[in-house]
Formats: sequence, structure tokens, C-alpha cells
Amino acid sequence: MNVIELPVPRATDLPVWTDPSARMARSLVTQYWRRSHLLPRSAARPAAIAVFDDAIVQALAGLKQHLAHAPELLPACRDAIAAAGDETLHEPSRFFALACLEVLQLQLGRTGGGVARLGGEYLQAQPGAVFDALRFAFDGAVGDYLAPRVALLADLQDPQRTPIGRLLLRLAIARPAVSDAFAEAVAPWAASLPGGMAVLCGWRCTGRGDEARALAAVEQGNDTEAALATLALMGSTQETPAARAVLARTPESPAALALLAAREGYELAVALREGRHPAMPWGLQCQAAALVGDVPLLRHLAAYTPWADEDACRTLADAVALLTSTPVDGLFDVARPAPGRAGQADAALAALPLDGPALRLGRARSHVALEESTALVGAPLRQLLHFEHASRLAGALWIDADDLMPVQGLAVATASVLERAAFGAAQPQP
Repeated sequence: MNVIELPVPRATDLPVWTDPSARMARSLVTQYWRRSHLLPRSAARPAAIAVFDDAIVQALAGLKQHLAHAPELLPACRDAIAAAGDETLHEPSRFFALACLEVLQLQLGRTGGGVARLGGEYLQAQPGAVFDALRFAFDGAVGDYLAPRVALLADLQDPQRTPIGRLLLRLAIARPAVSDAFAEAVAPWAASLPGGMAVLCGWRCTGRGDEARALAAVEQGNDTEAALATLALMGSTQETPAARAVLARTPESPAALALLAAREGYELAVALREGRHPAMPWGLQCQAAALVGDVPLLRHLAAYTPWADEDACRTLADAVALLTSTPVDGLFDVARPAPGRAGQADAALAALPLDGPALRLGRARSHVALEESTALVGAPLRQLLHFEHASRLAGALWIDADDLMPVQGLAVATASVLERAAFGAAQPQP
């Protein structure tokens, strides 16, 4: 584990925060900094991420109230963000907090001054952080501000590859229902663009899928993961052949792996056992074994674990937890001897039956709900579970884009009421 060495202040150097707005602004930096280090890692479960998500939402709500009544506090908030950024040495966190301030200004109807930095300086420096800020604070007022600006992209060459074009596509995929005006403005623009992101955007904004464009994006390798997600959400009959072709061409494709695990789990397990995917990363093979519920395959792969690599150990811990229902966080405690950790993994898997149906959480995979599975694993495997779920449902489904798309990089539970109802009512295919 890499530990950032920060100077330890003396008690007399610790600041006394008499300004609550500055403290909240500082909290945006520190909570996002902690969240960014935890979110992409295996074995970081949703309950841990929710602590930081809730803190960010509370800070945004408090800041909005303070800035609504006292706009003169804005410079002090920026100063607090700059000071926190100097301490964390993490530029994305600083830009996230600054972008949040400007988005709050948009919510309050103040469109002048620093708001232009959102699409300029901030977006050029840290597009991911700006997206996250808009994702946390997107509402109708922000959508109404962005909607008329979509037309300005028509004059750009290859607009979906520009930072602002990519930002608008990602926002429309993530939160189209918040602002009808924004969705209506983005949908026709996205319909004129090639690539999987544009096709997924059209599905999220209108509920109408374009199978031909999605298949073309898969064939051309243009945002393939998003194109496969669209085919799965549409309930397309071409989903499995497309996933098969992508996995043969790109063995490290998470979306293709998850879709094949849903539809052709046995065939995928046999292919992995026979070594027909030698270019597939070891970690993805472990995730595949967990998805298809193949205990012997995962035991075989566990024997090759690089125990000095914490991320690899985390990946194995997630796979074991998905099969057994028991978190095994001790596997990535690199202070423990490797033989002891290897024995713990093998003992956990050896307790499972070798015969019978494919397993998940120690039970038949078909009897386990999505929410039970995703609660025990980190974002990489959680995203695969959502892909798999979309593939196994009998019909088209709107699903939370954050959990589906690795490009989003988020895993907060923000599915709409309609999507939550669909999760509860839809029955997996046998």
C-alpha cells in the first residue's frame, strides 16, 4: 500500500474553524480525496463508499444554504479549498470542490463570473472531477443552463471526442430524467454521432435503441463497452454474438465477459479451463470464475496469486466473497505471510460443494438477488454483476449508468424509482 506522508501539525497549529461554510468547502476536498482512492479498488464495498458520498452531499446542501444567503462567502470557500488542496496534494479533489462551487452558483441562478471556468479551465485540467461535481449537484436548473449550449457543439469537428462533448454525453447517460430540457437537447445531437457512448446516450434519453448503430460501434471498436451495454439494456438478440466477437478480439473487455457469463457461463468456464483466453488478465479470469460460479476454476487460479500485489489480492478476495458470501479481507493484508493467506483462500473455497448448480454466495446462483451480490464486492466486480443482470433479464431495462459503465467511475446508488421497481419485479431468465 502506498501511504502519502503528510506533515503532522502541532496542536497549536491546528485551525479553529469558526466559518462553517469554509469547513464544508474543505470537506468537499477531503471527502472526495478519500473517495477517489477507495472507489476504483476491489473489495471496497458500497457501504464504505456511501460514507463519503453522504458527506459530500451534506456539504453541498449546507454550502448551498450559506451561499444563497451570503454570496460574499464564496472567496473564503475558494481559499479553504486551495488550502485543503495544498495539504492533500491531489489535484482532482481541488478541482472537484471548485467545480462544485460553480455548479451551486448555477443552481442559485448566478450564471456570471466563475461559472465559465466549468467548461474552460476546470474541464481542461480535470474532466473527470468536473463530471463528478455535476453528477453530484445536477438538477433542473443546471440542466436548463446546459441544454441550449448543446447546439454550440454542432460546429466542432468530432465533438464527441472533445472534453465538453464527452462531458455532456456522460451527463445525459447518468441523469437524463432530472431535466427533460437537457435530455431533449442532447438526444438529437447524440443521434448524429457515431460510437457506443452516443448510442447509449440515445437509449438513456429516449428509451429507443438503435441496434444497427450499436453493432457498428462494436465492429469499429468505437466505445465498445458502451455499445455492448446498450445492446444488453435493449434486450437485443445480437447481444451475445457481439459479446463473443469482442471477447475474442479484446480479452480484457469487462462488458463482453459479463454478458457471456450471463448467457454462456458454462461455455466460458470451459474455455477458461482449457486456456483458450491466454491473453485475458489473471484478475479478470478470477472475476469470470466467480461470475459463473465455478469453484474448481477459482481454486486453480488462486494458486497463481501474486501475494505481494495488494490489488491482485483484493481481486481474489472479491471473487471468493462472491462465491462464499463471506468477506475475506485478510487476503489483502500484505503484512501477513503469503502461505497463511493462501491457506485462508483455499479453505474458504474448499468448504463449497463441487457438484450441483453454479454457486453464488454459497447458494444456487439463480436464487441470489442482485442487491445481495453487489453489497459484498468492490466496484470492478460490482459493474460486471450489473452487466450480467441486464443481460439475464427478459426485456429492456433502464439501469443506473454509474454501476454499468466503467467510464463513469462511480458506484453510488442513484437508480430512479422506475429502475428500482424493475429490479424487484423482473425475473431472471433460466
